[in-house]
Amino acid sequence: MTVLVANRFFAPQANTQDQPVERSLSCLDDPRKLSQITEGLKRQHHLRCTIERVRGLLPHPAKKRLREMDANRDSSVVLEFVFARGLERANGREVNSWRPLTVGGIAAPQAINPVRIINLGKRLRYLQSASADAKGQSAAFFEKLDRCMADLVESERDLTQFLCPDNLKMLAWICARLPDQLAAARAALQLSGAHTDEKAAVAALDRWRSQLLDLHGAHLVRVP
Repeated sequence: MTVLVANRFFAPQANTQDQPVERSLSCLDDPRKLSQITEGLKRQHHLRCTIERVRGLLPHPAKKRLREMDANRDSSVVLEFVFARGLERANGREVNSWRPLTVGGIAAPQAINPVRIINLGKRLRYLQSASADAKGQSAAFFEKLDRCMADLVESERDLTQFLCPDNLKMLAWICARLPDQLAAARAALQLSGAHTDEKAAVAALDRWRSQLLDLHGAHLVRVP
């Protein structure tokens, strides 16, 4: 997606004191700036709608864990496994010895943070309003616009990473309870465009669990 950015290069002026004025007039006369804000607001609205849809599909424990990951800057997913060497005997019976293992991480957990995208919309609407008065003639105005558009691109990139099918599968493993794991699996299937119902979610979760066990050579796996 092409994003217009402010042109920061201007011909040298004989009088350096006039340069800010020249920059202001050049920017003010550029109709692309207003269209850039309008386009930014459309993209921000699309992002907000998509984020609201994703959040509506995810179970509460998944959203809570994603918020913690974002706050702690730690997106690691740790599961507990029982390996062949972890089977122990007590009173003649086999006892499961659970061992933690990091199996990956959630890409861009901040992507569905609604506060960030709402604040971005507020910033763009402020610039849209300010463009009609003297504030819209300042260099600071266009620096703020550049930052808004850069943040918009970053938010779009984050959401694309988050919605990757392999990333969505990991959401089931940040939920401790089976009903929440199944809800996360249904959300992952639906967001990936696959057929989804209760039976499909159960089959998908069983398949993903088997893949984890095969990958790590384990007998059992659970979310701690």
